[in-house]
Amino acid sequence: MRTVGLRLAMTAIALVAIALAADKSYDQVGKLPGQMFEVNFKHYSGYLDSEPGNHLHYWLLEAQNNPMNAPLVLWLNGGPGCSSLIGMLTEHGPFHPTQDGEHLQENVFSWNKAANMLFLESPRMVGFSYRDNTAQPDNEYNDDKTAADVVLALKSFFRAYPEYEYRPFYVTGESYGGVYVPTLVDALITELKKEKNNLPMNLQGFAIGNGEMSEIDQVNSAINLNYFRGIIGKDDYDELYDCCKDSIGKDGQLVYCDFTQWYTLDEFGNAIAKPFDDEANQACAAKIVNFGYDLVWNTTNNVYNTYQDCYKDNTEAAVKATKQVRATSRTLNLFTNYEEPFVDQGTFNNVGSTDAMNSFQCYMGDATEKYLNLPAVRQALHIPDTVQYWQSCDTDINEKYYKQQHNDTSSVFDNIINSGHPIRFLLFNGDVDMACNFMGDQWFIEKMAERNEIPATIDYHQWDYTRATGDLARGSGFAKRFANENVIIDMLTVKGAGHYVPTDRPGPAMQMFVNFLYGFSDYSHPIDISIAPAPLLPEYQPEEAKALSRKEADRIYDLPGVTFEANFGQYSGYLNGVKGNYIKYWFVESQRSVKHDPLVLWLTGGPGCSGFSAFLTENGPFHPNRDGETLYENVFAWNKVSNMLFVESPRNVGFSFQNYTENPDKEYDDDRSAKDLYFALKDFLDVFPEYKGRPFFITGESYGGVYVPSTASYLVDRITDGEFPDLNFKGIAIGNGQLSGLLQVNAALQMQYFHGVYGKAEHDALQACCTKDSHPGDPEYFEFCDFTPYIYLDRQGNVLPKDPSSTCGNLVSYYGQQIVFEGMQDTYNLYQSCYEPGQAGNARPNLKRPVYSNPKFVDQALLVSHESSDSQDGFLCWMDGATETYLNLPEVQAALHVRSDVENGTIPWTSCSVDIEMNYFWQHNDTTVFFDNIIKKNYPLRVLIYNGDVDSACNFLADQWFVENLATKHNLSLVQERKPWRYLTQIAGYTQQFNKKDFTIDVLTVKGAGHFVPTD
Repeated sequence: MRTVGLRLAMTAIALVAIALAADKSYDQVGKLPGQMFEVNFKHYSGYLDSEPGNHLHYWLLEAQNNPMNAPLVLWLNGGPGCSSLIGMLTEHGPFHPTQDGEHLQENVFSWNKAANMLFLESPRMVGFSYRDNTAQPDNEYNDDKTAADVVLALKSFFRAYPEYEYRPFYVTGESYGGVYVPTLVDALITELKKEKNNLPMNLQGFAIGNGEMSEIDQVNSAINLNYFRGIIGKDDYDELYDCCKDSIGKDGQLVYCDFTQWYTLDEFGNAIAKPFDDEANQACAAKIVNFGYDLVWNTTNNVYNTYQDCYKDNTEAAVKATKQVRATSRTLNLFTNYEEPFVDQGTFNNVGSTDAMNSFQCYMGDATEKYLNLPAVRQALHIPDTVQYWQSCDTDINEKYYKQQHNDTSSVFDNIINSGHPIRFLLFNGDVDMACNFMGDQWFIEKMAERNEIPATIDYHQWDYTRATGDLARGSGFAKRFANENVIIDMLTVKGAGHYVPTDRPGPAMQMFVNFLYGFSDYSHPIDISIAPAPLLPEYQPEEAKALSRKEADRIYDLPGVTFEANFGQYSGYLNGVKGNYIKYWFVESQRSVKHDPLVLWLTGGPGCSGFSAFLTENGPFHPNRDGETLYENVFAWNKVSNMLFVESPRNVGFSFQNYTENPDKEYDDDRSAKDLYFALKDFLDVFPEYKGRPFFITGESYGGVYVPSTASYLVDRITDGEFPDLNFKGIAIGNGQLSGLLQVNAALQMQYFHGVYGKAEHDALQACCTKDSHPGDPEYFEFCDFTPYIYLDRQGNVLPKDPSSTCGNLVSYYGQQIVFEGMQDTYNLYQSCYEPGQAGNARPNLKRPVYSNPKFVDQALLVSHESSDSQDGFLCWMDGATETYLNLPEVQAALHVRSDVENGTIPWTSCSVDIEMNYFWQHNDTTVFFDNIIKKNYPLRVLIYNGDVDSACNFLADQWFVENLATKHNLSLVQERKPWRYLTQIAGYTQQFNKKDFTIDVLTVKGAGHFVPTD
């Protein structure tokens, strides 16, 4: 496995024997340079002697709570050849560097709140560790030597810190720590068995995060993950069957194919295609290495987090060396109103990256390197002047010298299990990491348990994170336990986290760590540890906010609460649909060219949900602040390039209404909705005649996957029969659309497994419902099996078993829909989590106090979101409540010309109508008929089918299958092979194009987005 280190040539530095044995009094660290907050614990930095001539740098942090009794935990980063100070300063230590690389902000989720943490830079010459120049040169590095060196260093540690003798001790690490940790534990157990070992240690257990425990399992599983996560296409995946026909498992599933016949691993962990004389075999070898290794490591996708992107970086991504890239800081603008400090929510949106940490993942590497090499910092950490420049990883050690002895650590784990030493394992994975993916590790663990006859004692289940007392429990991953009388093995995923779990999901990671440390079998057990921030030091206290009146936020037309100057016209009223139906609209002109830009209609799904929800939470120019009374600017508004028309359809959704005297109809269905929209559009062009003949597009999402094509088909009929000559209809775009409810069920069965929502045993159980014997000669029988004969869809699209007593019918119903909409994960974004209840009022949570303008510094710790996992300060968690509050304000309804209620004055607005949803007849569980009509009429139309690739409600796989089936049916040509598309320099997803005459379909994924792509 390759390093995350920077590719900087390292100058050989002659070192003299300058280090003394660790000395607690000398090694104590005082106030660190740039430290911005009060520290309530002692910490020490110095050197531990190991092999003669080797001096390993350590940094010990006493526990913030009960240090005299808290366990001692050793942390090792991977590489091989990477510094454990990465974990200390960018993951779970109490100090995180600010973007300038000169200050330290607080990490309130530091693991030293529960344990005494020992960070050790190993092997020698990594970080600040070194070897005497008087010692014999030694460029040989391997796993056994590394473990032996650390054993000796730990003996030195206990001599210097006798208070930790026989204290509960744990070894932890990540990445290549999947080798470091078990080899060290094996060596420690061997040493402890000796009669005179000089090792006063109480070894209790170990934990590995995203560990490289089996490179073979990693490569094999990556192939499947790359397909089911949208990185490679169906055609690419299909080609692998020919490569696997002789080695595919007895169950016939490609997912369990043994690909090792086609590649080998070199001593540095790289996958290398085996040479073959036969051209077909050589092609297979090349494909396997490409899909299982190159598309993991040699791509501009972030290998450590598929859905983490840094948009502000201007340099080419060098994948194997990019744990972090640079990002530009943002300026905060804060205002006040007459009552309390006002927070402009737009300033907390992170437009520079996709994380919830104010782009911390993008700059943390550079900032850490700069900070640790400041002369004052080196002095504070007792680093001799002659010790080398600190780098996160040593490239020479990683790529030239380190021999990886254990590309598979099975034998090491077996030694530990069979040693008789009572021990607990925690093997955890962030589930969006590709460097050391969760599925490869789960396969490794399952095989290890089976091989050693360790039974599962707790089945695969979800675990929940509770941020603080009173907050809601939120699903944060899945866990399974294996155990016998001596060994407990916990297998756990952390939802939405990448390779660096404590960085990506700090709250869930700390809860997981504490529950493991103190032996709780239930990882959902809330922890009683305060995450209130420590007081800032006096020189970093923020200045008080300047008092600005509400008048500043009210300078735009008559829309209340707008906090910026809008440069476009907007309109809101009612459009006449079918007689008696009045469709509410909100129209915003283009910010670029009102006279020339196209007209775009947006339809939200449901059925029964308002287009105003999308307007205020997705692609409109206004987004609500937390207070539900003010609006900030969405800088990615679609009206920057088009004139956008948002409608509330069908009738009685939102502010739309029906005059039952004029129209007593109480039925709702797809045909009625399309007809209403046709008349509403004709009415709109009468009101805005300047848009007659203007290029027109229909867009929408979700059940818009029915609304949009059904309306498009109806419009094409009216255009071709001469009834609507004013409409210059050019195309449609559907985001995460319900194009086929049946395909969604089939795809969900595969999609949920390959995102870790259910386990291998559950996935294998579905085989009985789709056996190979029923599909003779079909190599794709399981991956593309049609499970729909077991189920049916009712009028509201619910998936029900045809036979309630059928095992298969119930399995398909449960895993194909029920677990999607009722499982612990966010249905609309697998990796979105909201850790706290919605906040009332204009104030942000106490954890994140407003940051006021201070020219001296920006306290970046307060820009980090601890309440959610998105990059928008939890916007997805509270946007619906804020939108509903805003649209129910009397002054807002007056500004939007909403009809008044004679008795109450205002009309209650909700984002979706439950009555309509429950009574709406889903006429079209498959929308092929509408596309058939448009294609057969030879109407020139451009179609975009786009999907956020982590949505479960309307997943990308089903929509891709839908388009591929449509292309086959109508002989559409594949004119653009599947390829990545980019936003700035980053891969943003994958796209391909089909065409027939003037009919074109683009299929596109948006990486890391959920159901609401413009929001995510």
